[in-house]
Amino acid sequence: MASPPSSEKIALLVLSSALLLGFGFSYTKKNAPLSLQVTPSLEAVEKVEKDFEIAKQVSLSEGREEDFARLPRIGPQLARRIVDYREANGFRKKEDILKVKGIGAKTYEELKDLLILE
Repeated sequence: MASPPSSEKIALLVLSSALLLGFGFSYTKKNAPLSLQVTPSLEAVEKVEKDFEIAKQVSLSEGREEDFARLPRIGPQLARRIVDYREANGFRKKEDILKVKGIGAKTYEELKDLLILE
């Protein structure tokens, strides 16, 4: 039996290589891990923002030093003074925080929306 001409051998080699590559890509695509990209809805984003806003608020009557210390312009020492003032006098209204040494009008303006009185 005569062997096929070299041009046919090359054609068979190219076709078999293409076939093997096709099977390889197909196998990889079927067995590759899924990657999902999820885009949250506007309602979900608004809910998270609202929850975060509530979480940022601190109760003058129940807040801990750590809670006050994370507020703008309030450090650990001023947070301790707020708690000490509350224990000694209590807070009847938000503006009472102005009586704490170190809290002035500028600081109060930044804090007033972050403070709640329960």
